[in-house]
Amino acid sequence: MANMSYCQFENTLPDLRQCLTALTNREVSEESEKNLARKMLVEFLDFCEGEGIIYEVNYGNIDELLDEQEATQ
Repeated sequence: MANMSYCQFENTLPDLRQCLTALTNREVSEESEKNLARKMLVEFLDFCEGEGIIYEVNYGNIDELLDEQEATQ
């Protein structure tokens, strides 16, 4: 279900924090989740680059981060 525009960031921030914690703790083990994590990171970084917030994205670093995640059990 989509978030209402007046609270979309309020509703999404806790989920984003949970995702970032999982990445930080190297707890993303399913390949499908790794693929979605990559898409999410690329989308966010492309936005930041397009808005001039950052100037260059190293997509290889994203792949390295995801390669470090726990292997599927």
